[in-house]
Amino acid sequence: MNRSSVFSLVVVLIVLIGIVILIPIMLGNRVVVGPRISEVGLSGISEKKIVEEMDGYKVNIGYPELSISDEKVMETVNDSIKVEAQDMFSSFIDDVSRDSIKIEGVKSELTSKYDILFKTRSFVSLRFTDFYYVSGMAHPQTVYRVFNYDIDKNKEIVISDIFSSGSDYLSPLSSIAKEDVKRQLEPQQVYFEDMASLGTEPRADNYSIFNFNKEGITIVFGQYAVAPYAVGPVFVDISYDKLIGINPELIARIKTAN
Repeated sequence: MNRSSVFSLVVVLIVLIGIVILIPIMLGNRVVVGPRISEVGLSGISEKKIVEEMDGYKVNIGYPELSISDEKVMETVNDSIKVEAQDMFSSFIDDVSRDSIKIEGVKSELTSKYDILFKTRSFVSLRFTDFYYVSGMAHPQTVYRVFNYDIDKNKEIVISDIFSSGSDYLSPLSSIAKEDVKRQLEPQQVYFEDMASLGTEPRADNYSIFNFNKEGITIVFGQYAVAPYAVGPVFVDISYDKLIGINPELIARIKTAN
């Protein structure tokens, strides 16, 4: 091999070594082997709105749109949330057309906002607050709704999912909730045994409005549920260690979710 050939070979080797060194740097020190497979996960939440104002009413509904890496999961979740917002708007318009009474300077109103109470790549827990008034009503109503979702499993989370299958969770949950309602309301002299007992009875529908996070769950008792209208909503926070018969697999995933 002559000097020219050796020199050419050295140059080629230097170029190849440079490429090997530079490519990871240009890719942010990542070495990509084969196609990248994206995991299902929540990356963000943006807001959508339904806004309309006419002579007799005004509407301002805010609802979330979730960005999820799996398009099918994203479509399922966002369609569910959007349809509920649209149905609420349609129902309000029907109520206004049927029941509103014209009062000078008064408009029927529907306002809805949401709060993100827990959000990771795998879970989301949202609370909606709906302010509803049809002209002629004695007073407005505030209604609470929730959206709890397991993104990895593409499944809405209901109260029974927090507990193991077959667990008699309602009786102990009822006892904890009633005790806390009494603790909150009795000092204000607005605790009424009959109302509190009825609203905290061990029935699943009494506990359907709840949110969750890494520490525990929050039960939402809306207006009239456990106390008179003037008291407003009552929120009961319960840590997982106080709950009996919890679903260990789900709670472990929630506690370690990022």
